[in-house]
Amino acid sequence: MLKLLGSLGRSCCSSAKSGFKIQPSCISRIWFGPMPKDSNWIKPGRLHYIENEVEKQVDIIKTIDGVVVLLYNKSREKLIFVRQFRGAVYQGIHSAGSPDMSKGEADLEKFPPEMGVTLELCGGAVDKAKSVVEIAKEEVLEECGYEVPTESLQHVYDYRSGIGTSSSAMTLFYCEVCDAQRVSEGGGVDTEEIQVLEMSLEESRKLVQTGAITNGGPSCLLGLLCMENVSKIWLGPLPQDSPYVKPFRLYYVQNGVEKNWDLLKVHDSVAIILYNTSREKLVLVRQFRPAVYHGIISSAKGTFDEVDLKEFPPAIGVTLELCAGIVDKNKSWVEIAQEEVVEECGYDVPVERIEEVMVYRSGVGSSGAKQTMYYCEVTDADKATGGGGVDDEIIEVVELSLEEAKRMIQQGAVNNSPPSCLMGLMWFFANRAPCAKA
Repeated sequence: MLKLLGSLGRSCCSSAKSGFKIQPSCISRIWFGPMPKDSNWIKPGRLHYIENEVEKQVDIIKTIDGVVVLLYNKSREKLIFVRQFRGAVYQGIHSAGSPDMSKGEADLEKFPPEMGVTLELCGGAVDKAKSVVEIAKEEVLEECGYEVPTESLQHVYDYRSGIGTSSSAMTLFYCEVCDAQRVSEGGGVDTEEIQVLEMSLEESRKLVQTGAITNGGPSCLLGLLCMENVSKIWLGPLPQDSPYVKPFRLYYVQNGVEKNWDLLKVHDSVAIILYNTSREKLVLVRQFRPAVYHGIISSAKGTFDEVDLKEFPPAIGVTLELCAGIVDKNKSWVEIAQEEVVEECGYDVPVERIEEVMVYRSGVGSSGAKQTMYYCEVTDADKATGGGGVDDEIIEVVELSLEEAKRMIQQGAVNNSPPSCLMGLMWFFANRAPCAKA
């Protein structure tokens, strides 16, 4: 059943095209407020580092690590998902197109709460003194109502939930259950309002294949490799005027209970699956990601100021990714994708050759930014520059053979890459690889 991962390719989604509809929520009021300094969930900061003798900085967020579980009910041959209101997704939609975070009371007629409802895998935060598999077991019981032994939870991937502003460690498990293991209705604990849903394999495949706008984040993937040109790293407070990260608190009333959630306003983005048909190779990029580096160190030692680079070499913060960039210009999304392809990878292609694949939310916990994934075939004749980024970016262009990319998906190793990379590679092999076209 783990072959399901290859066909699904992302952990959560909702699509009108598939016939699956988001049900009305029970939210009666939503408003936005400033982020308290004592938030238990989000710790903003600024990370400084010297790369190739140039001092740089990036605004980052420390968030809690998590687990997700792909549940399959063998008794009825259905996958099990959960649906809930996500303040981060709601805010991402509410403030779309604006560089500023949302403020004040939300107009629920103009922005109905259903916009923030997601379809996701069962999951939760690693916020207890327990192993990740024990926490995964608890989440399966609390959210979905299945009592399972830890031995039935099969480890699939360790990966990073993001690479731009936050980079929590995530562990994906796979678990097969049967009706006899259902001991409760699930639905969450305390003030959680979670609905359990079952979907046939065909319905799940349709969700992936439609490429429609989704409210869930991508699921999992692989990454590796290293780069050794960072000479100093230290951490500082996040300035209030950061153009990249804006923390705040969202308040809402659900079933008569007032709740709140600490969130971040971050930029929307684009990602591009690039395939060079001249040499039959996928084109990716490799670079140092401060959010990933910070996520790894803070998981290992908690808070820190300056970093011992011998104990934590910069190579641990290097990622392998799709060509990508943030939406921060007054241009169409496909034009921004076109710019990123030439700036990062050196291929000059017309927008007509850039095909939209899918639109989804890059996260659902602390930020709900939208990401659009594109596909573009290039040739050696399109190569206009060496790529490598602009300004002070240091980006290495990496080519993978189809066999290397397949191994990257299949090995299930600890990795630093963002979920969009694996999802993009899975989509490519299912829809555009030479074997898929045959």
